[in-house]
Amino acid sequence: MRNVLVTGGAGFIGSHLVARLLAEGQWRVTVVDDFNDFYDPALKRRNVSAHLGREDFALHEADIRDRAALGELFAGAEFDVIIHLAARAGVRAAMDYEASGYEVINLGGSRTVSLSELIALLEGELGRKAVIDRRPTQPGDVPRTYADVSKARRLLGYDPRTPIEEGVRRFVQWFSSDGGR
Repeated sequence: MRNVLVTGGAGFIGSHLVARLLAEGQWRVTVVDDFNDFYDPALKRRNVSAHLGREDFALHEADIRDRAALGELFAGAEFDVIIHLAARAGVRAAMDYEASGYEVINLGGSRTVSLSELIALLEGELGRKAVIDRRPTQPGDVPRTYADVSKARRLLGYDPRTPIEEGVRRFVQWFSSDGGR
């Protein structure tokens, strides 16, 4: 078996990756997640709860910026692969943190999607109209975003293939199931 460390492994994307790796049966998976409260920590705990107690799964609640905690983790284990998915969710939350020596690689789709388009996609999948409470521009808000994935493509072979429409559909299916409760 190969050993893999997944940072941010309790989040939406990370927990799906962890489940997939465990289902393959060829991996010992270690997750590091700080369970911060930007999203409901109980939701993240549910994301990994099915794996607790497995011999091929270990969970470490720690902030990846905590050098002592990571030092202890690396002193007790050797990893064949490290998949770094931990990040501050949301622009405003991320504005207060520096990369602290990690190389920053932007992941996203390469097609610009307006907030209005995203809301319309969610409305269509949920079958209900959004109630929009318009507020003044907030720190970190930008009129347009675009993910430059050239560094991720060059360094990681990253090639996003899931159109936003399909991603929103999958997210709504997951959120409407047990995963979102």
